[in-house]
Amino acid sequence: MRLCRSWSSTEAQIFRWQGQCCDIENYLAAACDIWFELTQDEQRKPPDAAEMFEVDARIDAPRDAREETIPMLPGLVATSREANLIKFEVLATLLRPEGHRDELILLHSARRDVEAAWR
Repeated sequence: MRLCRSWSSTEAQIFRWQGQCCDIENYLAAACDIWFELTQDEQRKPPDAAEMFEVDARIDAPRDAREETIPMLPGLVATSREANLIKFEVLATLLRPEGHRDELILLHSARRDVEAAWR
């Protein structure tokens, strides 16, 4: 389940970097009323924007690696409680709440049931 743990760790790092980008962009948008109307070249000009674009560039490689990993995950056989639960965690992360609310509720219910069965 090393692959699932690695996937989860990468996902957490990407999430942190995306948050950083959002924080910087919110600051820049507050400082410039027309921020979202600017071209990307124009957005790169303010000195404060450099960090946002650097962080954004860091996201691409791990995001691509994460996407390549997803097709491998169903083939992994979870032979322990921990392995089963981490596969549930990965799946819950893949199912975004905005598009899969009911599926997420069912998934969390199934995870809870598996956990209860092993007590």
